Amino acid sequence: MKILPTILLVLGSALGSTAASALAGGIHVLLPAANTPEATTLAGEIAPLLTQNGATIEKVDGFPTEAQLAKTDVVVLAGTDLKPFGEAARGALEKFAQRGGGIVALGSALTSGEWMKGLVGGAWTPQSRKFSNNLMLFTLTDVHPVTKNASAFDLGDETWYDLNTDASIKVLASAFSPKVTAKRIDPRSPEKLDRANVYDLQPQMWAYEAPDKHRAFVLMQEKSSALQHPSVRSFLLRAIAWAARQENTDAFCSKADLAQMRYPKGGPRTAADTVKSFEMFPGFKASVVASEPLINKPIAMQWDGSGRLWVAETPEYPNGRRPSVAEDWKETGVLKRDNYERPATDRISILSEPDANGQFTKKTVFFEGLELVTGFCLYKDGVIAVGQPDIVYIHGEGANQKVERLFTGFSPGDTHFVANHLIVSPDGWIYANTGSGPKVESVVNPEVKAQISSGLFRFKPDGSAIEQVSSKGGNGFGADLTSDGELFFNQATSGNPIQHVMLPEWVLAKGTSKDLKAGAQSVIEGRKVVRPDMPDRAPFMQIDVVGGYSSSCASTVNEGGAWPAEWNQGAFCTEPILDIIHHEKLVPTGATFKGDMTHPDAEFLRAKDFWFFPVDVQFGPDGAMYVLDFYNPIVAHSDTRGPLHSRSGASVRPDREHYFGRIYRIQHDAATRLTTPDLAKADAAALVAAFRHPNRLTRFTAQRLLMDRADVASVLPELTAMAGNEAFAPARILALWSLERLGKLTPATLEATLKSEDAGVRKSALLAVEEL
Repeated sequence: MKILPTILLVLGSALGSTAASALAGGIHVLLPAANTPEATTLAGEIAPLLTQNGATIEKVDGFPTEAQLAKTDVVVLAGTDLKPFGEAARGALEKFAQRGGGIVALGSALTSGEWMKGLVGGAWTPQSRKFSNNLMLFTLTDVHPVTKNASAFDLGDETWYDLNTDASIKVLASAFSPKVTAKRIDPRSPEKLDRANVYDLQPQMWAYEAPDKHRAFVLMQEKSSALQHPSVRSFLLRAIAWAARQENTDAFCSKADLAQMRYPKGGPRTAADTVKSFEMFPGFKASVVASEPLINKPIAMQWDGSGRLWVAETPEYPNGRRPSVAEDWKETGVLKRDNYERPATDRISILSEPDANGQFTKKTVFFEGLELVTGFCLYKDGVIAVGQPDIVYIHGEGANQKVERLFTGFSPGDTHFVANHLIVSPDGWIYANTGSGPKVESVVNPEVKAQISSGLFRFKPDGSAIEQVSSKGGNGFGADLTSDGELFFNQATSGNPIQHVMLPEWVLAKGTSKDLKAGAQSVIEGRKVVRPDMPDRAPFMQIDVVGGYSSSCASTVNEGGAWPAEWNQGAFCTEPILDIIHHEKLVPTGATFKGDMTHPDAEFLRAKDFWFFPVDVQFGPDGAMYVLDFYNPIVAHSDTRGPLHSRSGASVRPDREHYFGRIYRIQHDAATRLTTPDLAKADAAALVAAFRHPNRLTRFTAQRLLMDRADVASVLPELTAMAGNEAFAPARILALWSLERLGKLTPATLEATLKSEDAGVRKSALLAVEEL
């Protein structure tokens, strides 16, 4: 197979001149008469921008002579059906390169012969192949002047593979090829060989600085459609400037094209455009409240008493500071390659000062330096957070800020099986989910130890206790606690995304029933996703529970208090791989619940943007739903299909982004406008009064703040009255737990709650007795 090359463009100015003098005197471009669609497109896309920036275009027939090359800085090569380079042309090019001339080559130019390797860093061989497909060009952002601010994007072209490349090339972009080993060939499905898969990754764009110090740039994609892509156009123009050693590599690019580099056609969209792709139930609207560059890779959120949104950001995910196992263009899960002794960079930030459109305008970094933060909660004057291998308490500000280790042992080999979703419960415990089975111990009380298994666990914030709540095999990520004390947690890769805790482990341990195998029950069991257009591109499709809920990593029960009544007790869970937020009504069934898909023909939210990655969902103090979006094309942490895996258990891939991140607000058109007090400034009496607020988050925040007040004893009469006869059950439960924690729960009050007509109040009273 041989596609014969010719010259398409020649950039001329005297060799050896400086970049400044070349620009000052204008750039001379030798442009041969176009004789292929690709040549015509290239000339049409590149020549006008060169001309507008001082270039002179001169058409030439055939290969430029040695004399013409002697006046040239950079030559651009691409393939046609004309003659291959002859020995004279080869000699002229080699002499040109020896003088320091730059070369920009498109794919077919590499097919002229293996001698091209010495000129551009790679060449086509008899073993090389290419195939047409909808490829994603995985660009390495900011690793070279050519890829400054660039993002990956889909491109209808050809993926080239098994070229003979020099070890010193600087790979700037790659793509998955269809190359497979003999063991993976399925003779029953030979068509699989024509599709890109996750087994093999190949360079598609690179820069090369040869031993003789000439510069070369290669881009394999050269179809007319590819050459019209704004990012490809900018790559070529930047490459021309770089190969000519221009100081300003953007000198020939258009401002409009450069503005699209971060959000290219076929690649990531702006947050506002992603919202436009949302398909939701009627009556709901979504808006953006935060996005990159303000935040990056948000993974957990909490609201404080002043209405500020705290966010855990994890640019380190998934590899943290674990050493790489592959080349940097393959394993992009490592944030800073070859710098593993550095401080960690995951952080917890505070978003505030929303503008007229509700978008936060200010970010204050509360703390930076956590290793793979996957969950946190507000506590006293700071936060309790997961920072592997520890759970830590971070409090104070500035020079007085302290980090105290509470528990240690959370060191999973696979960083997907981690502690997450910390919830401050009214009972004084902090609940969390995990997908791993660590042996943990308290740092402040070393005698306190526990073997944690996959599922829900809880601990005391002073480090005095830690224990399992509910075990359920599989990868757990996500949890929720309702006003009446019902606990839910998520389980991925099972098809049963939400588990309800019927009986905690310490109750199961006392029982004798042989029929009850587990204390948790799936409330959404075996449900299929309502999405007819399932992803079929191998690098981006489901690999577990195909067609079902395989990657749910967050859930919440609506107690926001603002939406119409029919949405009360609705459970929402995420499905990142399929770009979905799912909804079901929780229907009481004996000791547990069963989900009722009230809208069986649609998902609550479906994004027509496959970068959408809903990693957390909660209701805010205004009663609206807030969604954290990791915004990444790759959603599968590990891949069971056979690719190489990193030291964090993550499949080695080139498309793990560390820049993007969004937060969306979803509100109902008929939502009640809630008046939310500033709880951070409220006195003890106002905090107790807030127990009656219609919003669960406001109630829980008020109780959390009340428990930290020195004057909490002043409101004991109000708490006692509320626990004894309050009509609003959520407020009564909070008062009950407040009294229990203060050691002021009297037998009379306890008896009154045990006789309540509300099941949630009775259950809370029984649990309070157990705590006592």
